[in-house]
Amino acid sequence: MYRIELTTYGYKVTLAGSVSARALTAWVQESESLLAGQTGEFGVLFDVRQLKAIGFEEREVLRKARLLYREKGMRRSVVVGEGAALLQQLRQVAVDSRSAALERYLDALQVHDWGRHALGWLQNGIEPGSRALLPPVSRPAPRRGGIWSVWRALIGSW
Repeated sequence: MYRIELTTYGYKVTLAGSVSARALTAWVQESESLLAGQTGEFGVLFDVRQLKAIGFEEREVLRKARLLYREKGMRRSVVVGEGAALLQQLRQVAVDSRSAALERYLDALQVHDWGRHALGWLQNGIEPGSRALLPPVSRPAPRRGGIWSVWRALIGSW
């Protein structure tokens, strides 16, 4: 199963289940028609969290799809998956399609706030895991008074 959504940063592509080369080819054809009117640069979030392992034919179709997206203006992309094995397969596809420099990989099992990290990369070029994406550290305000001021008051009054 595949789905393509238009978003504020570009496109979100969801691939799930056991995807055949035929289904991926249909996705590439739909992407071609969708990207035909695309002007300017855009980002792509590839959500493959529910995707099963892929074979050689599927990897070849994915490579062609990456080339298409890059040719049409893909500036950056993020692949969000679950587990290192599939992400490694997709990383090799990116290397083969010469888009590895534009792409970042997030393991949703390791990065709980993967959506914020993905958007940081897609919209602003902030590397996933960067300190700029971490929530601000809140430090408690220094306490005034408390037990020590009471103690000092008692000792001082003797």
